[in-house]
Amino acid sequence: MREEVFVGLGSNLGNARENVLLAAKAVADLPGCALLRQSSLYETSPQDYDDQPWFVNCVLMLAVPPSAPQAFLTQLLELERRLGRVRDGLPRFGPRRIDLDLLLFGQHTLTTPFCTLPHPRMLRRAFVLCPLAEIAPDCLIFGKRPDAYLAELDWHREGKKIFQTSGPA
Repeated sequence: MREEVFVGLGSNLGNARENVLLAAKAVADLPGCALLRQSSLYETSPQDYDDQPWFVNCVLMLAVPPSAPQAFLTQLLELERRLGRVRDGLPRFGPRRIDLDLLLFGQHTLTTPFCTLPHPRMLRRAFVLCPLAEIAPDCLIFGKRPDAYLAELDWHREGKKIFQTSGPA
């Protein structure tokens, strides 16, 4: 039995599109992973730290071998590091070469200092919910579909550009 997992990807430094595509391939190539679906790439307005370039974001749907979500998150964080993610000395929601967020891991709910599932800010982020709705419109998060959460946000889309008023982190 495999777990259905969703990972959010984002970049706004260097060639952001290329960074996201390279990271998507690297995630799909993790041991035992099978890429089921990949959303379109979206250009998205920054959140919580506005003075930075726009991001390129997408969401992956994967099948992974059953394991602890924390072990999979550890793999994602190591992959971020290998792809050039720098965390020290930068604002928390500031610019980054690559960001890999574990959004959902099967039906697991978890709250630890290292890992919270579902991802704690995903329900307030159009740049997560819009691509998630594209590839998994019937996905349920706390009993609601992605579109239901999108309806609660101050956002709009123009083609593949997502605009959202920054909210609380």
